[in-house]
Amino acid sequence: PRLTAPDKVFLNIKGATHNEPIQGHRASPLVSAFAKLYALGEEGQRDVVFSTPPESIPVAEKGDKNSPEAYGYLACGSDEDAVPLESANFCAPFDFPMKSLSTAARAAPEQPPLWGGSQQWSCHVKMTNPADSESHPQWEFDYFYDEILGAELYKHGEGQGDEICQGAVDEAKECWVLNAADGNAYVREIEAGTCCKYPMHLGMIKSDWLINSNATFAGTEEISGVETNHWVAAGQYTNNYACTIDGGDEPVRFWEYKGELLKQWDFDLNSFAAGPPGDDLFEIPEECKHARYCHTLPTN
Repeated sequence: PRLTAPDKVFLNIKGATHNEPIQGHRASPLVSAFAKLYALGEEGQRDVVFSTPPESIPVAEKGDKNSPEAYGYLACGSDEDAVPLESANFCAPFDFPMKSLSTAARAAPEQPPLWGGSQQWSCHVKMTNPADSESHPQWEFDYFYDEILGAELYKHGEGQGDEICQGAVDEAKECWVLNAADGNAYVREIEAGTCCKYPMHLGMIKSDWLINSNATFAGTEEISGVETNHWVAAGQYTNNYACTIDGGDEPVRFWEYKGELLKQWDFDLNSFAAGPPGDDLFEIPEECKHARYCHTLPTN
């Protein structure tokens, strides 16, 4: 079986945020008309839905945010001409296999997963972080995690914008950050062969942080072609974490918003490896053993 939706409406309110439904209410006349037409069968509302919205509703213009190619209102109907007609090519049929919705019926897991699914693992990560680095918002790093040893290592590649590296390493140079078992964070510029000790205690990510944060199950969703369990945990910012649903709890994505700016880890599952990454990775390098504190802290 398949789910289809031949009748649908796209509405983009100019300047609206995700709080619009509870604060702005500017779309209410059209939302009400749509509900009355399709839920209650009030045919008199059809002319409201399939007409240009009144001027009292500030519809986004072509080129505004979320409306790059067309006017911010589009009504599509199986028995009606599209409104506006010149945008009818955007009325693509909605046809979705019902089996893809079956995950919604799955019972919620008994408890949140461990970070990465276990206490020892490694993975390549694609970072998107305009929240902490406007000049270099995207880069990649290799991540090595061993809670048994009490350490984790970030190998940030060239072009990195990591907030810890910003105050210690020349901009965008390859930078490794070791949260070591001795409780210190060591910041290394690989090309220069230098190391400094970060002046604030950071500490490694705890494997059970989702459990201790009383994270709630937000359902299943597909991310980058992978079916995942989505968890949400309250903190300084709302943390979102998605992992595989096959029992391995392998990491797929972590994300949060600092204000309106995104910080997101996308894990490359092809590189994921469960088990000890190797003790030597977490040893404190010679150049770090007598390192001074890093001179400055990040400014953003």
